This record gives sequence, structure tokens and C-alpha cells, in this order.
Amino acid sequence: MHFAVYHGSGIDCLVFSCPEKAHLQGTRRGSSGLHDCLCGFFMVRDLQKRCKEQLQIDLVVREAAKESIVEKAYDRKYGARPLRRKLQDEVEDRLADALIRGEIHAKDRVIVTTKNKEIIVSKDKK
Repeated sequence: MHFAVYHGSGIDCLVFSCPEKAHLQGTRRGSSGLHDCLCGFFMVRDLQKRCKEQLQIDLVVREAAKESIVEKAYDRKYGARPLRRKLQDEVEDRLADALIRGEIHAKDRVIVTTKNKEIIVSKDKK
């Protein structure tokens, strides 16, 4: 197993070289190992924590969205590195756009899911 400290966009995180897509998905049923926690679960959990603390937003990321992001970000050569960028492009940027447009506000519950293989970030209607 290969790992290195990765310093990207001012965020420090530990990145493991993950040869298989299943290792990147983090909370996928039946997967195991340190890869899962560090490559997928912690990145999503960190984003959820930041949304809660900084924006008072409860962010829910559905399994379908996680799988879509991993599918788009997977690169056998670079392991988990592209995952961070794809999470930013697919979720964080869309969340920021929705906030700017006034579609999402503090104390909202926001759902991240997929529709027609596209990541959708929307306010929960409940």
C-alpha cells in the first residue's frame, strides 16, 4: 500500500493509492480496509461537517451520487487524488451556485443525488 500526504487547495489530507474503484467509494456495502475510510468517507464527511458548521446546512449525499463521482473520478494511476477535485466540481461548486441563486439557505437540508447520470444538488422538500 502506498500513501503520501497531499497538499491541495489549502486542504491537507492523507491520500492512499487505490487500485480499484470499490476502494474509493468509502461507505459502499461489502467494501473494507483503510482505503474506504480515507478515500471516500472522510472526504464526504468533511464536506458535510463544513456545510453544517459554516452554512448551517444539513448535507445528505446519496449512494448513487457517491458512485457517480467515483465513476467519473477514477484513475488507476492517480488513485484517490482525482476524487477530491471531482467532489469539488460536482458537489461543492453546484452547492455554491445554488446558494448564490438563493435556492438554498442556512438551516436547509440539501440532498445530493443523481438524475440521468448527472449530479443534482437540491433543497429537500420535506
